[in-house]
Amino acid sequence: MMKTFTLSIALAIFSCTNLLAANGDTVKMLFHSSTDLKCYGGGERVNLWSAYNPTGKTFKKAYLKITLGCGSQACCVWDYIFNCFIMKKPGTIDSSFVKNDTISTSPLVINKIYKYFDKVEDYELGRLITPYGTYMENGSNGFNKSWKHPYLYDITDYLPLIKDSFGIGVITGGWDAAPRAFSATTEIFLVEGTSVKTPKEVKRVYFSSFDHATTEKFDTNTRPFTFNVGADVEAVKFRATITGHGSHGEFTPHTYYVKVNGTKQYERELWNKKCDEVAVAPQGGTWIFPRANWCPGEGVLADEWDLTPFAKKGQNLTVD
Repeated sequence: MMKTFTLSIALAIFSCTNLLAANGDTVKMLFHSSTDLKCYGGGERVNLWSAYNPTGKTFKKAYLKITLGCGSQACCVWDYIFNCFIMKKPGTIDSSFVKNDTISTSPLVINKIYKYFDKVEDYELGRLITPYGTYMENGSNGFNKSWKHPYLYDITDYLPLIKDSFGIGVITGGWDAAPRAFSATTEIFLVEGTSVKTPKEVKRVYFSSFDHATTEKFDTNTRPFTFNVGADVEAVKFRATITGHGSHGEFTPHTYYVKVNGTKQYERELWNKKCDEVAVAPQGGTWIFPRANWCPGEGVLADEWDLTPFAKKGQNLTVD
């Protein structure tokens, strides 16, 4: 039986300063506002770009708040993966999107090739598993669809991306019948001030969702990632968000490990025994059983590993 895993892994790189933490105002940025994400036809993604440019301000903390609810017409029945991304435009041409126009006006022929600067890089800020919505809509066992549930994520490590032009994208899966949907509100809160440890750079190592049958197949999909440690780098953090889905991927514990410079340094069991403690109620379905980080109605916690002991300034570091 094939197993499906969705993983998002990033490196947060820090430089240190002598500045002390200072209190300041909090900037609130609203993106989606009770936006419907359909749960049929494979699901839906909605991207919104920031109208506020925080460049020039210094922030010591950043938080993402996702508020999930029932769609405007009907609630989704099943549990789906829900991802929230920060989107950056790298400024390079997306060579996979080319339009060739030919104008034939005898004797003149003009060929125009359009390449679009709309390639987007996604960095996952937060992930949750949507609840079973069976009992969470109007007229279903005496309940209604007015429920709302907040999910809060510390995204301070991603501060280097929250500047200039950036957007927030949300996406969910879906194989319900139309017109079922979940609604989503996304907000970012930026706390002004300075910190003794400043995020300097974020590198996306992996973002993928795939089926695999063996450890060897998984290793083929997650190749080693090498980067150079800058002279001003004081700390490096390896951040992994992994969820298993499907018959064996979801209901079977798995152990994953992290290699640093070719040597296994860390390992962790991909298993959550507390799915039955979820705060979203009422739910139908099988939400009470332990799962491989796939708890319906719960946020997915990221694992973090300190790579600082292996980071030598001016040298390459490889993680796998």
